[in-house]
Amino acid sequence: MGAGRLECSTLRIRDWMGEEAELRDIMAKWIRGEIPLQEEIPWRGGHDEGTFAYSWFLFYLLTGDERTSVFLRRLKERCLDWMDRADSIYHGYWRSMDVHHGTELFNNFLAQYIAFDGDGRVAEAFEDVAHHIGNWVKGIPEWYDWRKRLFRSEVLGTERIEPNRSGNLPCHFRLVQILLEAYIATGRRRYLDLSVEYVDHWIERSKAEGFIPFCLNSPVTGKSKLEIVEEHVANNALNVLMDLYLLTGRDDYIGAVRDLMPYLLGSISDPNNNVSASLIAKYRIISGDRNLDDKIVNALRIPKVEEFTSALMIFDSEFEGKPHPLGLIGRRRDEPTWAFRRADGEIVMDEWSPPAHLLLASQIRGDGDLAALALWRARVRLKLAATNLRLGRNHGCAANTVSSVAAGHGRSFPYGNVTSTLFPATLGGFPFLGWYKPYIKYYGRDGKLGIPAEVETMFFPAIQRGENRILIHNGGSTRTRLSLELTTEKWDRGRLENLGLKIIKVSEKILTVEVPADALGEIKFA
Repeated sequence: MGAGRLECSTLRIRDWMGEEAELRDIMAKWIRGEIPLQEEIPWRGGHDEGTFAYSWFLFYLLTGDERTSVFLRRLKERCLDWMDRADSIYHGYWRSMDVHHGTELFNNFLAQYIAFDGDGRVAEAFEDVAHHIGNWVKGIPEWYDWRKRLFRSEVLGTERIEPNRSGNLPCHFRLVQILLEAYIATGRRRYLDLSVEYVDHWIERSKAEGFIPFCLNSPVTGKSKLEIVEEHVANNALNVLMDLYLLTGRDDYIGAVRDLMPYLLGSISDPNNNVSASLIAKYRIISGDRNLDDKIVNALRIPKVEEFTSALMIFDSEFEGKPHPLGLIGRRRDEPTWAFRRADGEIVMDEWSPPAHLLLASQIRGDGDLAALALWRARVRLKLAATNLRLGRNHGCAANTVSSVAAGHGRSFPYGNVTSTLFPATLGGFPFLGWYKPYIKYYGRDGKLGIPAEVETMFFPAIQRGENRILIHNGGSTRTRLSLELTTEKWDRGRLENLGLKIIKVSEKILTVEVPADALGEIKFA
């Protein structure tokens, strides 16, 4: 039942193995169809031009697809060459641009290469920007006021800043993300120290006011608490807080995220919002907090798929004249509306839990059927998008592109229908800074990165009274070997249980198993 061998109705839900294989197949065809077209296009210099490729890095991590890897390396070369020559770039950053958009070239695209290939030129690019964040280069306008612990503007650049826009807003967390990426890439402590100093200012204000502020240096906002949370979500602030917690162990950072969980939970079943469930999922993993689990499961809204004959993707022709729905987490005015059609022609709007919510609930319950439903939801949406929409290279923030359906748009990135399901379900883990941090890596018989085409896997993280489970399905006609690497822990032979497969070799780093033909095996480990 491997990728590339399935043809099935959009409205037929298979088991999790079939849904995973079909989703991988659709994604593979989309990427392989785009690569020849994108290779002909020079880097044009859009601030979010590389955002479209986010899910492609994850696809490579899962499958080891060499064509994808080669293309991503070429894309990096073209971007770096353009940065060296572009008139709009001076000393490694835009001459002047607002923080929200100016950082996207780095956080949404170039940061991936810190984990992907460790290119030293990428590390230098991040250090270039970090130098400006901390005023460590002479002859450049000062961005940061060390005495006030504030950035001097919302519009910063290597040639000009706009001091009349001095509000410190959630978008400034994007600069903290760059500092942390520079810290990871170079090991230089001052980038972490400045991150801590600035974020601590936000924490102090949050404690003083009882809620995280919208503007760090002004108490007046005119925004509701939900609108403030949406702004922080859209600017990756919650991810940055969790990543800073992972890097420092400081409870203040995870505590600030914990305080916002009720607002994410309140929108978790919104069909167009994958970001709330994804952030809750990451919070659960790194905090160990399971207190929300019952509420997450009870909030599920599950469609009766058998009532429908087809799935639909609808766009509003007048979206440009409407405001962004800023009171709704993870939403944009140019996003598609999802719907279904009944046999009598009636169109029913999609009002059911999004893929990310279904997957999170499946992991809480260890439920393969819920996982299959999550992957089916993602598959249907990606198929509609890949068939009908443009890639998303021209405008990486837009919600009406294939890349945004897969990996999220400008107010939900990097949590799309595919990045919130396929990769957590197989690799475990979560986004960390600008890249994906898997819990498991897979290697084929030859040691090559990636799951073989005939194999599907499903990871169920440990619940309160159980152990971690990895299901491995071999849909091929011969037995196959698969090696698994835990990225943050070590294998312990004494705490391993295998069902329906054979353990070939165990070391602290790698577990190698053999799965019979056309069989489903399972690994349990504490």
